[in-house]
Amino acid sequence: CLDVGEGVFRMMTMRDICAKVISPICEEKRRPYALVVNKSGLKAQAFVTHTWDEPFGEFVDSLQDAMASMMKPLPLWICSFALHQRDGAIRNMLNVPLKNAPFVRVIKSLDRKVGKFIVVRNTKTDLYSRLWCVCELLVAKREGFIPDHTLVVGRQNEAFEHLSCLHAQASDRNDHEKIMRYMLKNFKSHSEIDEIIKVLREHPSNHAVIEDNRAL
Repeated sequence: CLDVGEGVFRMMTMRDICAKVISPICEEKRRPYALVVNKSGLKAQAFVTHTWDEPFGEFVDSLQDAMASMMKPLPLWICSFALHQRDGAIRNMLNVPLKNAPFVRVIKSLDRKVGKFIVVRNTKTDLYSRLWCVCELLVAKREGFIPDHTLVVGRQNEAFEHLSCLHAQASDRNDHEKIMRYMLKNFKSHSEIDEIIKVLREHPSNHAVIEDNRAL
């Protein structure tokens, strides 16, 4: 663990935690962090969508809220821990057709009766300014997890500029192109997606299951 105070640790981003804690463990053990903790692995029953620029303390608090809302805690799939965080590994995993991307495959594998799609907002970065988060939403919607199997946790910063999904960013141009193609192929228009995002952005800051069905 890092030799820093709790306050500093909580304000570090998921990106920092991954680079300074998770990635070195993955390199040493030659496996994803989740398989270091659970050697035989667990079947994911809840997919966590989040950004890597979130404060880590907020992320943990939000997940505790989500777990507290469940009658029986479900095994969570969190990309930072479930994927092998070594140099170049993630890029190789994403350099595939969208249907084979790990995020897409995991959402499609969730149990339709008990599976959950957990939306973790934060006060630093608008979740839907990131195109992979939009992609995860699109797949969850098509697979039937929005709205009835969705949990929304974390505080949304009211100062965020609520841009259209068309302005969401991806670090890689190829990722941007294939996600946009998927969106335009599977949804009537970008405004349909923007309406879903609007509901998720405006949902009360608690761990209740979405009950607001407008646009969903």
